[in-house]
Amino acid sequence: MSTPIRRLALLTLALLAVAALRTSHAPWAAPSGLCSPVEAAADRLDGVAGQQVHVIYALPADGQDRFTSDAPLIVSDLAALDGWWRQQDPSRAPRFDLLPGRSCPDGLDSLDLSSIRLPHDTAYYRPIEQRSDKLRADLGQTFANPAKKYLVYYDGGVDVPFDCGQSAVAPDTGGARAFSFVYLQADGCTHDLGAGQATAGYATHELLHNLGAVPDAAPNLCFEHSVCDWYWDVETQFPTGDPIAKLILDYGRDDYYGHSGTWFDVQESPWLSHVGAPQYELGVVFLGRGQGSVASDLPGISCPGVCSIAWEQGARVALHATPAAGFRFLHWGGACSSSADCALAMDGPKTVTATFAPLIVSLAVSVRGRGTVKSSPRGIACPGRCAAPFASGGTVRLRAKPARGWQFVGWVGACKGRGGCSVYEDGEDDHRWVAASFRRRTRFLLAGPPFDTQNPIERENALPGTLGWGSGDWRDGDLQGYASETSLAPGETLHLHVSTPGHVDYRIEIFRLGWYGGVGGPCRAARDHAQSQ
Repeated sequence: MSTPIRRLALLTLALLAVAALRTSHAPWAAPSGLCSPVEAAADRLDGVAGQQVHVIYALPADGQDRFTSDAPLIVSDLAALDGWWRQQDPSRAPRFDLLPGRSCPDGLDSLDLSSIRLPHDTAYYRPIEQRSDKLRADLGQTFANPAKKYLVYYDGGVDVPFDCGQSAVAPDTGGARAFSFVYLQADGCTHDLGAGQATAGYATHELLHNLGAVPDAAPNLCFEHSVCDWYWDVETQFPTGDPIAKLILDYGRDDYYGHSGTWFDVQESPWLSHVGAPQYELGVVFLGRGQGSVASDLPGISCPGVCSIAWEQGARVALHATPAAGFRFLHWGGACSSSADCALAMDGPKTVTATFAPLIVSLAVSVRGRGTVKSSPRGIACPGRCAAPFASGGTVRLRAKPARGWQFVGWVGACKGRGGCSVYEDGEDDHRWVAASFRRRTRFLLAGPPFDTQNPIERENALPGTLGWGSGDWRDGDLQGYASETSLAPGETLHLHVSTPGHVDYRIEIFRLGWYGGVGGPCRAARDHAQSQ
């Protein structure tokens, strides 16, 4: 934990320097204002992907709320911080938490800035002893994402005039232990919020502590994770209060940033973005008849909400699917193909599908002819119980048994043919249907040719029918047809008229209706028709 205490002598010189420079032009492009100025007391959906810094405006329970006036000033200071950082190191910049949506512009104008009224009064947080612990404990109830660090502008009175800020030193962690504080009412500090000068420098100093500066192995380390080798180093022991433009990011590059040593280097922090690195889009699409959500392990994907977002090249992302009540997650598709968490390396654009299904789906069976159908697991015993609910994601096996004097012809619907019937309940159709067809066994006369002494109607109905012709939904609104004749004499011609949307190929099949072993009819003629292009 770093608790820098500013010295009056140094701050007096700094105040004079700031007064002399205040009329100079800011070296950064100041944002025009927050995209969403509405006060939000919690972290919102993310507009950038990866570990990031979330910014908070906090005030004690009895404090005066200045969020409306201070919010654009905080954004302006952070723009100065970002511009200064890119000038010091063109390859890196802090990754701030931004809001998603096309209505928000790119950059810090879309900052997700939270506003919190704390549960205790000014007196509770005023003493420097345990102040940061108290603030962290109260804020950590709401802000504890392990992939986020927190930069807090505290707008309440403090007892040490030159105590401009405090911060944890947390190189490898985020969450409730990774808070940095800038004290806006420390009487001895330079207060120029929005000018991109001294207060921006305080914020940079504390944020660098949070990112891991200064490591214990740094050669110029001195009191409380600071350096003492150069007065203008941003991580000097006593922040000077000078404009941020005068400060240096690790003078000599030998202590905490961009050094050649073996100890921790803030430049490699995952909370910094790689400026100019390729960005690849990751998208999530829901399939199935269920409901659920998908979230990434790092900030980014939170679908529904944010279902597509760009990641830096090389980022490793894990997606986790959570079904809603009454539903289950079945499997991934696209760039992932398992039912466990989806692990991705962002080496190009990727799309992942997530399939959810109802917990319970139904299966219905019908029997044509005389016979029975039973299921495993139990549930269907048809005739009798011809429909039953089953858990989605499992397989239901059906067994057909013909009655005496009858034989099993085959399945239609969700199963085909004469073999075993196994229906996988993937939940994509929560009302599956299977029919089992049975027909009476044919009896042949031992003397003479078969059927010679039988009635011609019985002989015709004893012939096999065509399986599956009566299944499906024939009410297709895009394909319509009718016959010009309602009845015909033998030898007359039947004229058929078919209407299709555009150039669509179709097939005409003609069936003779009858018993045919319970199947319902054989196909007697068929003709394919190809539309001219």
